[in-house]
Amino acid sequence: MKKLNLKRAQKRADAREQAKAPRGRAGQIKCHISRVWRYPKLIYPALVVAAGTFAYVLGLPKLIGDFGDYYPKATKYVEELFYSPSEWSGIFDAFPEGRVDINDLRLSSPVKAALELEVYDGNKLDGRIWWQGSCDLGMPHKGILISGDIEFGGSTANVEVFDFSQGRRVSFFTGKLENHESIIQFSEFPADTGLNGSRIAKNPLPSQLKDWGEPYCAWFLDLMRQTQ
Repeated sequence: MKKLNLKRAQKRADAREQAKAPRGRAGQIKCHISRVWRYPKLIYPALVVAAGTFAYVLGLPKLIGDFGDYYPKATKYVEELFYSPSEWSGIFDAFPEGRVDINDLRLSSPVKAALELEVYDGNKLDGRIWWQGSCDLGMPHKGILISGDIEFGGSTANVEVFDFSQGRRVSFFTGKLENHESIIQFSEFPADTGLNGSRIAKNPLPSQLKDWGEPYCAWFLDLMRQTQ
């Protein structure tokens, strides 16, 4: 008899639980909603994060556009601050036309050194160098190639003088250039070049290579005349 009563009691308890449970799909949705609102401390922050992320995504194209506009300017500013590329780019010689203070610059170069330099990638130097002994290197032209790196701070550059012969790169020698307010001084070059101590300044006026005289060495011109 006791077992029968226990079974009936269990059935009545199950019936009460089923009556409390929502019916159908609408009931399931209501049940889920009621569960969600039991945890507001978790839901509200998640909604805030989702809204913030959505707003950021909407503004992302503008941020990318602004970055594309400002990045080159910022890069150029940093390069100028650390390497002073504007002071290294241009034509340098001992007689810069257009300099009213030329007598105060104490420029001199017994070997008539001259440079044509260009800066790229922030601190990379590329260009040509002229001096009275350049034709002794055996190249047909007076202007020999020069390249190097500007050191941090922008006042010193380690350079290499080289050229190409029969498709091969030929390195002649290395040296150091010191730049102070667009005035370059030579040091640590081989003594027999006569370049050490030369002090030349940037030419503020546009200059062309044709204004520098004959670009080819005398021995090469003689050879060309003999073969004609």
